[in-house]
Amino acid sequence: MNFTDAVRQPGERPLHGRTARPRSGSGSSWKWTVRALRRELVGFRFDSPVEAVPEAGRPDALHYYIYSDRLFLDDLEFDANGVTMKNYRAQGRQYNPLFVAWWGLHNLERYLRVREDAYLQKFLVQVA
Repeated sequence: MNFTDAVRQPGERPLHGRTARPRSGSGSSWKWTVRALRRELVGFRFDSPVEAVPEAGRPDALHYYIYSDRLFLDDLEFDANGVTMKNYRAQGRQYNPLFVAWWGLHNLERYLRVREDAYLQKFLVQVA
């Protein structure tokens, strides 16, 4: 059972039509190995890509407390409806409520910063 199936109401049809399946094959594991090595050797950073958002402290604020343009974005994929899926090395594409919520908050923060409707739409897809 995936995340969408778990939150569907009884009698409601699946939104995306199929469940994500893990990738298989020898080429797949080599790609993940090379990707992991590249991230560790070339992509390692000593500074944190996360910034604090002071506006989040107000009681009426829509902001979240932290923001990053680079955190976790490289492993996210999306289903046919635009709901985020995390691409795991061993399990393949899976819905994870943590990443669905994070992607929604990330796009809400982007919308609040630049006021582009595309970010608001991405947020609304995650909460629908």
